[in-house]
Amino acid sequence: MKPGKLIILIFAGVIFFSPALNGQLLVENFDYPAASLLHDNGWTVITSGEPHITIIPTVAEYAGYPLSGIGNQASLLPDGEEVMRSFAAQNSGAVYVSFLINVSSASTIASGNNVLYLGPAGTSLLNKYWSANIRTNSSGELSFGVGQLGSVSYTSYQYLLYTTYLIVIAYEFVDGESNDIVRLWVNPPLDGSVPSPDEWHTVSYETSSLQEIVITQYESEPACILDGIQITTAWPFVNTAVPEAAVREPRTPALAPNYPNPFNPETTISFEVFRDDRVTLSVLDLRGRIVRTLTNRRYSPGIYQLSWDGKDEAGKSAASGQYLFRLTQGTDVLVRKGVLVR
Repeated sequence: MKPGKLIILIFAGVIFFSPALNGQLLVENFDYPAASLLHDNGWTVITSGEPHITIIPTVAEYAGYPLSGIGNQASLLPDGEEVMRSFAAQNSGAVYVSFLINVSSASTIASGNNVLYLGPAGTSLLNKYWSANIRTNSSGELSFGVGQLGSVSYTSYQYLLYTTYLIVIAYEFVDGESNDIVRLWVNPPLDGSVPSPDEWHTVSYETSSLQEIVITQYESEPACILDGIQITTAWPFVNTAVPEAAVREPRTPALAPNYPNPFNPETTISFEVFRDDRVTLSVLDLRGRIVRTLTNRRYSPGIYQLSWDGKDEAGKSAASGQYLFRLTQGTDVLVRKGVLVR
């Protein structure tokens, strides 16, 4: 299934939020009394624990974000409860969740920890279908991730503690088996355009529907503040001031991390192209030498998957080690790293 086209309406360079255009499913500004508990304000406890998620009398500010500076905030501390809210069930197209987050501490383990996740009715940590994850390194730099149980794709460590970030995560239902897509954006532009995601990958365990959002502080980290959550069925930042629409699509390709990784003997590489063009996907060693060219032909816009069986051009098994997957489309070059373990 090709990604849906984005309708962008231009009006004096100002972006507005419109429930009619982006299919608003849920908005949460935490506009509840300070010091009250979130589970006393319309959220249902699905995993008990203390501390409870508490409303604090501050607001997150993020220039241009429609839900900035409204209501209060939710404070999450480690080893606490999980709470859930329902929205209208979705089983096709895409579901977008955007929110503001300010992290004060996070885990240094490579897998990181959850802060939000989505799933069908009755969802839990064991059947979540995408999650927003956070981790940090020894220098205190943050990395944001998106994925599901046992498989998370992370950005590089480039974000700061005690700083407010706008996160957008999308789950796209795609025809076929094991090929739904999750995408992550950190601080995307609010001009109505849809940029290439910071991270994305295909999911291994698909859901037939999404209907619940869970805020979790069940794990040992992170400690953070959440604000301005919205769930929509289209890219959430559109301009609605004039009826004349222009259609714009992202122009740069996207390359997902290979899965599984590490792998033996085979791994799958997913990529997305947004214009009709020649695309080359090659496997390189760490010295930049081509081990195998997986494809070199023209592609129309869409999402594609290719597999590497761990063999070189001559059909010989490649040695254990790190390899690069390089996607080239015109002047755009994207690279991911995979590990072959014999």
